Amino acid sequence: IPRALDIDAVHAIGGGHEEHYVSFDTGGSINSVVFSDEDILKWDGSNWSLYLATTSLDMDWGPADMDALMVPEPEFAATLCIGFWMLGGVIAHRRRRLDSRSGFASRLAGRSTRLRPLGTIFAIGVALAPLQGTAQEGALEINAACAVMIGCFPGDTPGYPVTISEPGAYRLTSELDLGSANTTGIIVAARYVDLDLGGFTIRGVNASGTGTGIAAGITARATRVHNGFVIGTGLDGIHLGGESVVEDVIVYGVGRDGIDVGDESRVLYSTSASNGDDGIVAGESTAVIGNLVWDNVDNGIVFNPASTLRENVSSNNGNLGIIGLGTSIDIAGIGHNVVTNNGVANFDPSLTALQVFITDPNWCPGTSGC
Repeated sequence: IPRALDIDAVHAIGGGHEEHYVSFDTGGSINSVVFSDEDILKWDGSNWSLYLATTSLDMDWGPADMDALMVPEPEFAATLCIGFWMLGGVIAHRRRRLDSRSGFASRLAGRSTRLRPLGTIFAIGVALAPLQGTAQEGALEINAACAVMIGCFPGDTPGYPVTISEPGAYRLTSELDLGSANTTGIIVAARYVDLDLGGFTIRGVNASGTGTGIAAGITARATRVHNGFVIGTGLDGIHLGGESVVEDVIVYGVGRDGIDVGDESRVLYSTSASNGDDGIVAGESTAVIGNLVWDNVDNGIVFNPASTLRENVSSNNGNLGIIGLGTSIDIAGIGHNVVTNNGVANFDPSLTALQVFITDPNWCPGTSGC
């Protein structure tokens, strides 16, 4: 690649990573292949070709796009090298004006000869720093550009949903706008997946449909989703299998349940509000702790046998604040919850008959009490 070209990002794809997609910030040509600003070229191991013309889309590729292995701007490292070489040259020039046999001048000139390699090493280190950071973080990136155009990693094809088919760590690096109530954002089809939403939002169109923000496949368990938002998807916000963790997320305005997890899971310090059915649905032996659940059309928190509910706020839901399912609910503890102003009752009236163990007082003003 000619050094004069400004590379924004590069994505390795295919077995052995012999194929690459490259985005340029400037127009130019390589081996008679002419391209414009922001176009994507494909390198197949021996030849270049124009893969995708994106100039008309005004697509500004950032370092996080195309599974973003960030390539440093060539002029940045070059500028640092030139600066140190010039500094060495100035000192060397001063040496020629002094008596070269002078002890001070000799020492100064000697140091100048060492500044040039030092400058090169320093510039190379700065230029490689972004690559080092990406490798150390170790998470595969998901963003709108790779999701729609090329797939974000092996096993994922272009278009939604983004499919995670291997265990490991994944990170959202842009908003995902699904554009349809029937579109699912991310499908987790493997066990042992950690999905960091990175503070970004998976966004639907605020209409009922069949699309879920983040959905687990039939065999997927032990999924962790954290640190972000799911808003306005057509069906559920987050729907995961057993042994999963949902932590520090906000789910708002989805068509059905906000957060739904399987057995032996945890839902921690999250918000589920204004959803079309229930706020949180928890499988058996699940801990639901420190959540804010409000203004859902049906129930606030729905739990199954052997679950624990503590320090949650469930308010202004259309039906029940907290409801237990099954015929032999045996709760490790329901305590220190605030359950208030729910449409029918704060607590399911049958909870006492189902052997619920209230470990600590709950505060239940409004509607019927605890």
